[in-house]
Amino acid sequence: MATTTRNLESEFDTLKQDLATLRADLGSLVGVLKDEGVAKLNGAAAQASVAAGKAVDLGKQGVSELETTIAQRPLSSVLIAFGVGAVIGRLTLR
Repeated sequence: MATTTRNLESEFDTLKQDLATLRADLGSLVGVLKDEGVAKLNGAAAQASVAAGKAVDLGKQGVSELETTIAQRPLSSVLIAFGVGAVIGRLTLR
């Protein structure tokens, strides 16, 4: 009977050690996954920042070209704006 109790205690101690090892391994795995997720998120944020910068630059370029066109042809620009406004007005009344 004493041998059986010692075997059970030994098995229980081994089980506790295995659970402690498993807990440590899971903690390490979670840490690695978190680090990889943060790195990927930072990369995506950097790409989004670059894309936003390009969009702002294209928007500024478009506005500049529009200003140049309006300055070169003011009467045509006013007539086109009036026509577009009239069409949008008619469409919204329906």
